Amino acid sequence: GIGTPVQGSAADIVKINMIAIEGDAYLSEELGYELIHQVHDELIGIVPEENAVEAAGIVRGYMENPFITPLQVALIAVPKIVDNWKEGK
Repeated sequence: GIGTPVQGSAADIVKINMIAIEGDAYLSEELGYELIHQVHDELIGIVPEENAVEAAGIVRGYMENPFITPLQVALIAVPKIVDNWKEGK
């Protein structure tokens, strides 16, 4: 079926994003962002509340632009800023 190649590609994109996010010194050291969990195509992180909007924008940038060369079809990421995991679902 077609699902396997699509799901495999999505998993690869999420892995690329996780590596990029983990390697972003500004995100971690300046904003205090910590990637704590991955669920399928979602990444869950924690960050001090005062830095949440900026960190979400940076993470969104990684999620929507995983490669140096832009994709022909746009990836859309919709970050949520919540106080706890239950609110995020």
